[in-house]
Amino acid sequence: WKRVNELLRDGERGRESAPRNRQRGLLQGLLECRVCGQRMIGGYTTKLGRRHAYYVCLTAQKRGASACPGQRLAAHRIEPAVVQRLRELVVQPEWQEAGSALRAGLSGWEKLKGEEQRGILRKALKRIGYDSRKEEVFLEVQEELTAKGVGPSSL
Repeated sequence: WKRVNELLRDGERGRESAPRNRQRGLLQGLLECRVCGQRMIGGYTTKLGRRHAYYVCLTAQKRGASACPGQRLAAHRIEPAVVQRLRELVVQPEWQEAGSALRAGLSGWEKLKGEEQRGILRKALKRIGYDSRKEEVFLEVQEELTAKGVGPSSL
């Protein structure tokens, strides 16, 4: 008991085997709810031994579905759609100057680690809005790309 009390008093802790918040969604920090304006955060559920990632509106998560109804979105639906839309945008003529680095990153997308993919999306996108009522996704590109003639886009 002496040793336990010493550890508690000194605040020592054992090494954690894994970093916290390991479930970082690809769109974490970019995705926001177009119904209430709050951000959408990543999460997952496990069913039959398989992990299913999703994004949920922070308002809906904290205050319930009546505060912001239906704001849950499967990651496997939105993540590939956003990447595909970026691939379509960067080949358009108005992206020729602004999109060369982005094109290079997107060409080897599948080989990149999650943090590298998130970095590319953060360089290209200011925010991604999702409206569950219309099932619409809106991409807003970074200002330096907008200044070169590339504006908001919807999926």
